[in-house]
Amino acid sequence: MLKTETPFSILMLDVDHFKHINDIYGHDQGDAILRQISELLRTHCPDSVIVGRYGGEEFIMICPNLQLSRSYDLAEVVRAASAIYNYQIKDEHPVQITVSIGVAYHESFHSKKESLQDIVQDADRALYEAKRRGRNRVWYHPMIQIEKNEG
Repeated sequence: MLKTETPFSILMLDVDHFKHINDIYGHDQGDAILRQISELLRTHCPDSVIVGRYGGEEFIMICPNLQLSRSYDLAEVVRAASAIYNYQIKDEHPVQITVSIGVAYHESFHSKKESLQDIVQDADRALYEAKRRGRNRVWYHPMIQIEKNEG
């Protein structure tokens, strides 16, 4: 169970077709792309956002006090910035790389029974829905749970 009254969002970002990048250019160049994405995130995320590599080609962004609509807007800014960014690979011409992002939101008045892992999983499910819907997009899981009053 979460013990915070602070609303927050979690954004999960995944590089689209990353295996293809590694297969064509090699893992060292794939790592170079991940470093460039880290820089892109540092440039576009507010200082209050905690950014980390989640594994493989996934990144997680924890956004305290950022409402769902603002989190979605941030995800769109990052997605659009990646789509037009000139990623450098070896001595090749710059390449275009897209990302997909899933967003989940937690507010203290929602279910008190959810854990941080539940919210991360919701962001991950939203990410895979973005991928399923064609990649290079943002999808969200609003975390709205309506409790029934019975009696």
